[in-house]
This record gives sequence, C-alpha cells and structure tokens, in this order.
Amino acid sequence: MAKSRDKVQQEGFWDEEVKKPEHDKVVMWADDNADLVLRTAFPEHYGRAWKAEDIEWSVSAGHQALAAATVEAFLKDTPRPDPIIKRTTWEQVVRDADSGARRYPRSLGFADLVIEALQATVFVSSPERVDPGQPGAVDIQLGRTRLGGRDGILVEAKSVLPSRGELIRQLRHYATVFRGPMVVVSPDNSYAKLLRAQGFRFVQCPKDLP
Repeated sequence: MAKSRDKVQQEGFWDEEVKKPEHDKVVMWADDNADLVLRTAFPEHYGRAWKAEDIEWSVSAGHQALAAATVEAFLKDTPRPDPIIKRTTWEQVVRDADSGARRYPRSLGFADLVIEALQATVFVSSPERVDPGQPGAVDIQLGRTRLGGRDGILVEAKSVLPSRGELIRQLRHYATVFRGPMVVVSPDNSYAKLLRAQGFRFVQCPKDLP
C-alpha cells in the first residue's frame, strides 16, 4: 500500500520546493506577517467604510425597508473594524470534502499556509418582542464572518518561481476543491501582474530572510 504522501503525489500535485529550507523561510515570514500579507493582497478590505455586502439581513424585504434608516444610523455611528487574524495552519491538505460514495476524500496536495481571518459583519434581525408602534424596529449586532469564505485564504510560498504555466496549473488544480482566494508569496515579483490578471493575489516578501 502506498504511503499517504505517495498517494497524494499520484492523485494530485506534489510541490518539490517544500523540501528546501528557503521555502520554509518564506512560509515562516508569511505566517509571522499574516496581517501584512492580507493587507497587501486584499487592500479593499482595510481602512474603508461599511458597504451593503457587510450587512446580513434576517428580516423580510418590507421590514428591511422600514429599518433602513435605523441601520444606516448605526453604521454612521460605528466605525468599521479591519479584519483580524484568527489562526494560521501549515501544510493543510487540499482535499475534496464532497467525496460522495468514495471511501477516502480526494487529496490534491498541501497548502503551504492557510490563513483564517474574520471580517466585520452587521447582523440585522427582528427583535424578540415586537412593538406594533415601531414596525421598523430591529435587533442590530456587530459580529464577524470568515474572510474568503469557508476555506479561508490559501498562501502558496515560492522561494524560487517555477515556470508561469507550472505555477498557474498548480493553483488551478487546487481551485478545483479549494473555494477560497489564493495568494502567492515570493521574493521574486516577476509574475505579479500575470497572477493578478488570472484572478490570484501576489505579495512580495523580503529577498534576504533570516
């Protein structure tokens, strides 16, 4: 019977760079600077005002219309906090969670680092006690939801860039089961423009890492 790592290599993508100490340095930098990585890769989520997509309504459309002014006043008086890092995970298996009737889920490789970050979200619901004299009354709570969706944010570390096709093929392969955004971190920014054009993010780390 093949070992688990051999089976992953047979079924998916095995990154040979993971064996190099320089690769570890890039992953360590990304882990130690996870907040900076996200601020650089996703500037649209930082230092901004509230947007409509930041609100999760749990009321009817009619109730929402009546409560719009109340919610708008809350947003005006409540500065939007920036996302926060909850946890990071090294070498997370990129696996098809929806394995169907298969005994073992399909594994495509390992994510160098997965960052789980939480973004501010406003939850609007009906109050427990409804006052007929206040038809637009709502319960407003400030909470957080996962940035990037259920899977979080995948970081692919490259101390040395492979060919353009090989790198993008690896990311596309992961994207068949990983539903969150992906960020390439490398000291070499040669592919930055191409990666952004292909729907990925790029962050340049220092070239001389300890």
